[in-house]
Amino acid sequence: MKELIAIYMEKVEERDAEAFDPYLEVKAANMLAAERHIADHIAELDEAGELLPVKTALAISADGADRLGYGKKQTNLNVNVDFGKALEKAIARSGKVINHSPAGPASRPQPAQRHLPTPTPAPASAPRPLIARRA
Repeated sequence: MKELIAIYMEKVEERDAEAFDPYLEVKAANMLAAERHIADHIAELDEAGELLPVKTALAISADGADRLGYGKKQTNLNVNVDFGKALEKAIARSGKVINHSPAGPASRPQPAQRHLPTPTPAPASAPRPLIARRA
């Protein structure tokens, strides 16, 4: 079966190559013509003693560098965080599993009652004045 699929895939690739050949030829010719046009324009400016605008020169330089593998470097970092899997791995590493059913409100322990000492009554004596009077 794999051999049969390989034979059919070769036929598909040949058909696709035949369809793209004229397109690729025209595309390559247009790219070469565009490069010649740019080169001629730069040469004319150079002969006249003029400079290519910096914005245009940067665009040409960046595009060429990118096509030749010297483009701006870009680093993508994909971080996938799966808390469930991380938790399962941690449980497996610990080797300890506690099986316990959740406690309902009736089975919760009640806090212990604290008994405060009863205050002792003060001795019955005459109250002392807050402010002493001078005579």
